[in-house]
Amino acid sequence: VFEPYDDIKFEMHGGGGTKFEPAFTYVEDNDIKPVALIYLTDLMGPLKFTPPNYPTLWCCTTDLIAPFGETVPLSI
Repeated sequence: VFEPYDDIKFEMHGGGGTKFEPAFTYVEDNDIKPVALIYLTDLMGPLKFTPPNYPTLWCCTTDLIAPFGETVPLSI
């Protein structure tokens, strides 16, 4: 929980191997009807599952391209 004006310290950890499917499963399991899903990622992980029936925008920090949806480069 963060309050307005809190200093937020964030330390990066991990390094690839993201499981993307759980986010899409969460949307489906909770009967959420999104207009679109925006994923901020490096696309380092398995993307072998059935694409959702809503648009997906992948904002990607690498030069990888997602197998479905639209991928746009994200400079960090």
